Amino acid sequence: MKFKIKAMALSKIINFANITTKHQSENKNIVSDLVIDIRDGALHGYFVDEYSNALYGKIKYDNVEVVEEGIFGIFNLSNFSDFIKSFDYGSELTIYIENNKLIMERASPYKKVAVSLLDENTVKDIFTKVTEMFNKMEKDGNIYKSEKFVWDSYAVLLSSHLRKIVSDTKLLESTSYIFPFELTPKEFKFKLENEDKTVQIEAVVPTISIKTSKVEKENYSYGVDGIFTSIDGKIKLFIGEGKPIIIERIDEGDGLSALYIAVSLS
Repeated sequence: MKFKIKAMALSKIINFANITTKHQSENKNIVSDLVIDIRDGALHGYFVDEYSNALYGKIKYDNVEVVEEGIFGIFNLSNFSDFIKSFDYGSELTIYIENNKLIMERASPYKKVAVSLLDENTVKDIFTKVTEMFNKMEKDGNIYKSEKFVWDSYAVLLSSHLRKIVSDTKLLESTSYIFPFELTPKEFKFKLENEDKTVQIEAVVPTISIKTSKVEKENYSYGVDGIFTSIDGKIKLFIGEGKPIIIERIDEGDGLSALYIAVSLS
């Protein structure tokens, strides 16, 4: 396995997968491993919530130079992110495996960082779980379908507005974050309150476009705050009563796309 990638792009990919959520009063890192599959001229990333299998995600990045295909895993994404930061973000990195270590190498000025790999059984387990989950879904235009659900209501918005929702939620000082979303043909909004109902926040979220023929309402929690704070760019957010939330990061020419699905756990 061998490929070349800019340090900034690799850092962003790691950040997309490194998800922390507020759950039962604690900030909990629920995704710390990432499987990377180098194939078909692109980087494919797979990750899953390691505590409850309630959140699944996959990433695709096209702007890599593939020298040799292969699959490997990274563990402790927060630490790995620090290793990447030791390079200038404009650096081109050559990534390969040597002596059971993952090597990140810069040609000029020369620098080499070697880190341990995620064990093969865990790599296989994550890859299988995530691919099986997304294989249960299909996309038809702007509609996602599975055996149980059809997601045909969505809002397109900037990720910065999703991060603002998380920021507003922190004002409640709650033990966990609950996001009661409401999507109508005209607006996307949320209304929040803390456990003792002493603080309430209600707001309309700016959107680029909305597609729904009815009012959709659902509460989302576990992991959603972590997704909102990890991604950037333009987002398509699918919600529906009794349905998991789907968050699609749209490739706007930077070669990077991502897809998350999260089941609400309060």
